[in-house]
Amino acid sequence: MANSDHPTPLERRALLRRIDRAAPHFDAADFLFRTTREDLLARLAPMTLAADDVLDLGCATGAARAAQERHIRRSLVVGCDLAAGMLAIAAGRNRLFTKHAQLRDDA
Repeated sequence: MANSDHPTPLERRALLRRIDRAAPHFDAADFLFRTTREDLLARLAPMTLAADDVLDLGCATGAARAAQERHIRRSLVVGCDLAAGMLAIAAGRNRLFTKHAQLRDDA
């Protein structure tokens, strides 16, 4: 990394390439992401939430989307992730008649 705290554009592109290559195997391999997601969703389960729009920052492959839709019904869920490979998998999970969109950007 360069002398600053921020990656250079070249380092950022290299990181994104690595994430895109890992995307197809992400759900099976990332214990920390899965455990954190499941814990958060378990904490939300007893709550009744109402929202028109939900922004899922760092949505990765969109694995949490179905649970989000169960807990926050009739809302538009927008998944945001830095990696196009992750969003491509999330888009593939998009079912008919669900309100879901993807956005590629830094949080």
